[in-house]
Amino acid sequence: MPTPIRFVLVHPRTPENLGAAARALKNFGQKDWTWVRPPWNPDDPRARTLAVGAEDVLASARLAATLEEAIADC
Repeated sequence: MPTPIRFVLVHPRTPENLGAAARALKNFGQKDWTWVRPPWNPDDPRARTLAVGAEDVLASARLAATLEEAIADC
């Protein structure tokens, strides 16, 4: 069994980055990811614009206040 991987986006610059990242994660069968301090509402529709086919991955992201919090259980 492969080692689990968690992807962490720290202070992503635009909501579109989250949508694009969700698609990339979906393409590789990954779902475990956390956003640290996104500077806008995580439900921003601009993220969904680029998450075509990966809306489930986009919705599964966790939020954390710090990088340390995001990886505390790793």
